[in-house]
Amino acid sequence: QDMEVPFDRYTATLEDVSRVRLYGQMRRMEWDFRLRKNFDGYESKYNSRFKYMGAMSSCLNNVVYDITNKTKIIDAGCGDSPDCEIALHMGAQRAVGLDLLPCEKDKKEFIQTDIVEKWPFREGSFDIVLSQAVIDLIDPVSRISFYSEAYRALRKGGIFAILMQKLSQGWGFHRDTEIQKIENAGFRNKKHIWGGIQFSFVK
Repeated sequence: QDMEVPFDRYTATLEDVSRVRLYGQMRRMEWDFRLRKNFDGYESKYNSRFKYMGAMSSCLNNVVYDITNKTKIIDAGCGDSPDCEIALHMGAQRAVGLDLLPCEKDKKEFIQTDIVEKWPFREGSFDIVLSQAVIDLIDPVSRISFYSEAYRALRKGGIFAILMQKLSQGWGFHRDTEIQKIENAGFRNKKHIWGGIQFSFVK
C-alpha cells in the first residue's frame, strides 16, 4: 500500500530526507517484486538469451522475447545454423530449417528445398521467419518470390527477422531497394535493429 511522504525541500530536516530515501527504496523493492512475479517468463528468456548468445544468430537473438510454447519458426536458408535447436530449447513449439543444400548437422525438422520456390506450408501457419545473411545469395529477381513466401507462411502479426549482410560471393544488393521489395510483399517495417543491416518486419 502506498505511503504518503510530505516533503518540502526548503524546510526538510535530515530525518525527512532519510524518510524519503527509505520510501524510495521500499517502492523500488515493491516494483522489483511485481516485475519478478509478473515476468518470470521474461527472466527465463533473458537467462536463455545469454546462455546461447555465442551460438544463436542475430536474427534469433532479436526475437527471443517473442517466443512462447506456441511459437512456430522457419529458418529460411538455415545452412548448419543451430537456431532451430536453440529455439526449441527456449520453448518454441516447432522450428523448421529450410535450405537448398543438405544440412550436415542433425535437426529435428529440416526440409531441403529452394527457398525462392513455394514452401510446403499452409498460409499463415508460422509466427516467425528468420533470414540470416541469406538475401545476397539469392539473385535479385528471385528475392521477390522469397519475400512473398515468407509473407504467405506467416500469420497476421508474424515477424520476418532479416539480416541484410553483403557477402564476398553474393549478388550484391541495395538496402533501401530490398526494404521496398519486402514492404511491397505486404510487410510493414517494425524496427531497424542495428548497424543498418538488421531489421524486423511484421505481417
